[in-house]
Amino acid sequence: FFRFDAVMDSESLEQKVKRLEAEVAQLQAKAEVEAPSIRIIVQRCEHASLLVDNKDEWLQIERGLIVYLSFLKGTTEAKVAKAVQKVLTIPVMTDGVWGDGTAPCSIIERCGKGLPCSVMVIPQASLGGKPKGKLLSYRDQLDRELSEKYYGLFVSLLSSVARDILQPEQKKKDAGGRRRPETVPVDPATFFKVDTYAGRFSAFDERGVPTHEASGEEVSKSQSKKLEKLYQNHMEKYSKYQLRLEAARASPQESSDGHTTGYESDMSALALERPANAISDKAWAPTTPVFQLEALNIPLTVVSGTFGNRQGLKMSAELGPFTHMFLF
Repeated sequence: FFRFDAVMDSESLEQKVKRLEAEVAQLQAKAEVEAPSIRIIVQRCEHASLLVDNKDEWLQIERGLIVYLSFLKGTTEAKVAKAVQKVLTIPVMTDGVWGDGTAPCSIIERCGKGLPCSVMVIPQASLGGKPKGKLLSYRDQLDRELSEKYYGLFVSLLSSVARDILQPEQKKKDAGGRRRPETVPVDPATFFKVDTYAGRFSAFDERGVPTHEASGEEVSKSQSKKLEKLYQNHMEKYSKYQLRLEAARASPQESSDGHTTGYESDMSALALERPANAISDKAWAPTTPVFQLEALNIPLTVVSGTFGNRQGLKMSAELGPFTHMFLF
């Protein structure tokens, strides 16, 4: 398993231990990425109100789905995208009430019929807890900054993915004509801390470039050069994205079909927009707690709780909550 036969006789015991520790750390990191790391509980409601400022500002939805969301170690953008797709397409909604014989339907199916539907997303880190003796342990939780980043991504993708599913002709049109909003490049400061790099390194320089392996061993010179090249390539991509975003904000243009092009005009792009005053290595959250796609003839409203708040909630589910839990 550890390939002892490939180890040179000259390798010291200390070197062997460090090598084996590094291999174990890599296997653990790989297992974290492959294991389910997003926990979601969904329940439908007749109407619900969510406190978003911890004081007196409540946001309301009518018939729709409440989504409680938590991220564990190993979460990736691909898993978030998969979770969004499932939440929109699983048949947990209904046009009637539970037990009346009405077949369940998905959010997408309901919107496709022209019936209004809402999604209320509530961050619930506590879903990542598990009992340990008389206490609860949260050691598998993703750290706060990355959780906030993935929460923002989840909320924003709800609108853009719904649009792509319900208006495939518009998606093709965008691909052949108007520029579609691009995926937001991850902040360079967290580039080596998420997705395929999650768990592989234990220490970083002030820019976020790894200096030590997960085992604690210093990154080799050859590896350091490769990481530096990856960082510079990503930094260039990230800088170009920022320039394009600023240009789109400054000079939106009208296309031949009468639509305004540029990031400010597209709901999904607005949802993915990173605040201009964001701290370099701080995660970002949705720029607005409410997204409505009525302008795109999609009767979907997405409401999101403020990350880190207490998430005060009032809800009614006369139609039957039909609660489910999903792992991704």
